[in-house]
Amino acid sequence: MIMSPREAFYCNKETINFNDSVGQISGESIMCYPPGCPIINQGELINEEIINYLNILKLQHCQIQGMEDQKLNTIQIIKKY
Repeated sequence: MIMSPREAFYCNKETINFNDSVGQISGESIMCYPPGCPIINQGELINEEIINYLNILKLQHCQIQGMEDQKLNTIQIIKKY
């Protein structure tokens, strides 16, 4: 966790390619349903393991929820201050 979800919610965000987001701070929460537990929350650092896991879930046609781009080709990240 780099910043609280509340702080991340109010930060300026930009949209980038999902696979290029390693090392960025997530500006949105992403979960897989079922079970509905977040895989990444706003304010967390995106790492390669998260990218790989979400890409596997995508290939398996799991219901990935919580992000603006429902196909998860892009992700909102916190803009650099």
